[in-house]
Amino acid sequence: MHKVSTTVMMGLVLLLAGCTSSTAPALTRAAKAAQAAAVQAEAAAKAAAAAAEKAEAAAQAAARAATAVSSATYCSASQLAVELGAADAAMGHIGQVVSFKNVSAATCTLKGYPSVEMLDAAGRPIPTEVTDGPSYTVPVLPEKAVVITGGAEASFEVGYTDATGYGTAVCPTSAKVAVTPPDASRAITVSWRIQPYGGSTIQKLQCGQIALSPVYAGSGSPAS
Repeated sequence: MHKVSTTVMMGLVLLLAGCTSSTAPALTRAAKAAQAAAVQAEAAAKAAAAAAEKAEAAAQAAARAATAVSSATYCSASQLAVELGAADAAMGHIGQVVSFKNVSAATCTLKGYPSVEMLDAAGRPIPTEVTDGPSYTVPVLPEKAVVITGGAEASFEVGYTDATGYGTAVCPTSAKVAVTPPDASRAITVSWRIQPYGGSTIQKLQCGQIALSPVYAGSGSPAS
């Protein structure tokens, strides 16, 4: 009886040993898979944290830029001087860059479209029709807030049609032009001779038509 029990016990031990040896590779594969999954999860968590940090930095930069714009008051006419760039002619159209220079020590902001009005030598208004937006010589530009520090400039483009194609018709020529900055209550008057035509034909002639762009940063033509 004792020999039988010993034999049975030996058999059970061998059976368990065989089960253990057969399941060991499966357990090893599962452990490796779990380890790989943990590594992937850790990498994903790090990537998500980096993306969140980058998004936060971008939001903070945008907030700083917005604060800089909002903290700078809109430019008044007394802070600005008007400077005229050279006029270019092409296919019966005139284009010219006009700049606002901040001649004060205070930083200020310009945004949107200025306004112009032609004047004669005595300062009397000459009929002027201003349109906001593109024309043959005025490019399409977005309206953006332009912060200009003391000595810096913001500019806009002026475009109009010359006498080409209008026969003997003569439109008035300005001696001066009153230039009003965006959101300003007062104009800056400069000596400026322009003779804008308008209308598609002689029969539809409309003198004084001028197209303007919104202001953009810097002087010269806007960057493409």
